[in-house]
Amino acid sequence: MWQIQHQCPQCGAPVILDETERLFSCPFCRVRLYLASRECMNYILPPADSAAEELLFIPYWRFKGMVFSCREFSVSSKIIDMSRVAVPVNWMPYSLGIRPQALKLRCIGPDTRGTFYKPGMSVTDIISLLEGQLDASAKAPLLHRAFIGETASMIFAPIVIKDAAPFDAVLNRPIASPSAAGLDALQQVEQKAALQVTFIPCLCPACGWNLEGEKESIVLVCKNCHSAWHSSLSGLEKIAFALLPGAGAAPYYLPFWKIQAGVAGLELSSYADLMKLSNAPVVIKKEMGEMEMSFWVPAFKIAPDVFLMVAQRITMAQPREDGKQQFTEAPLHPVTLPLREAAESIKVLIAQCAGAKKDVFPKLPEISIQTKSSMLAYLPFTSSGSEFINTGMHLSINKNTLRFGTNL
Repeated sequence: MWQIQHQCPQCGAPVILDETERLFSCPFCRVRLYLASRECMNYILPPADSAAEELLFIPYWRFKGMVFSCREFSVSSKIIDMSRVAVPVNWMPYSLGIRPQALKLRCIGPDTRGTFYKPGMSVTDIISLLEGQLDASAKAPLLHRAFIGETASMIFAPIVIKDAAPFDAVLNRPIASPSAAGLDALQQVEQKAALQVTFIPCLCPACGWNLEGEKESIVLVCKNCHSAWHSSLSGLEKIAFALLPGAGAAPYYLPFWKIQAGVAGLELSSYADLMKLSNAPVVIKKEMGEMEMSFWVPAFKIAPDVFLMVAQRITMAQPREDGKQQFTEAPLHPVTLPLREAAESIKVLIAQCAGAKKDVFPKLPEISIQTKSSMLAYLPFTSSGSEFINTGMHLSINKNTLRFGTNL
């Protein structure tokens, strides 16, 4: 996992974090802060000698996450981890290679000197490039694809110009091309402040109490006024949540996004529709047609095959207990998957739940999803050896797959 060097805004002390960490406590002044950005996190590769010449920073997109592909009558998944130069200059290396793993990246601060260039490619462009590579060797036509749990960030590689030739400012040696042609056509970043990290105090906006969360949490909770918050461009926003009851004296709560959505192109709005879709061996009763169904998607990153299995199992179970909007002393697993990305997995989840896949898969390109409402629901599990178990749904999750998810 990549490591990032930040600077505490309170005392100026250096703080080293892993790339997915968003919550930190300064070891010197003890202030607790949450890291947020306007669009994506922006970093620089540290130059060997930042005071030697004027630094020019070339943008690279870095992308990592799960990709699910629906072809013929099956769903496949894999992990993607890549970096690509984001401007049309053919003399820059196509990829950053292992540099982000070998070097401590740095956040961009007010004292970061140099000229930054805007990316000429968007994340959508990078995803399109990825899709072309994924489809190159495929034999069956693609019916649907979803990128879930992705980490998209911008890494700026420093160069300097010496005698009209570009030099790598990290290794302090010339780049293969003898000419720096093309830089004049690139757009410069006008407001460098837009690339900087925003630090949000970990205090509850409702009552002023300390917010709690793990280092990688994207949702912070207040156990004083029993509220949950996620970051946005305007600060912290309150979200709906509930803890579902469970048997056992010491539950461990895993978070899930409970999403009610309209599915255009397929009859799927009630519990009866879900049972028909899955060809479940149950008798469809009248009351089942009156029960509105929800999609249950893990709100945490986990191995892709386990992610899909867990989502399918809980969606098929359709938990109906009324949860409480109140936290307990029981441990909460951190929320690391945003609602937006959970919603993107719904069509893949429909494909996975389908019993007669030959009838459903051809409809996937025309199916559209519209989220109606959502809630963060914590489900109770019991810790047993190497597994978390929910006996009511006959579901067990290996703890190692949760640790694997921290590397996504």
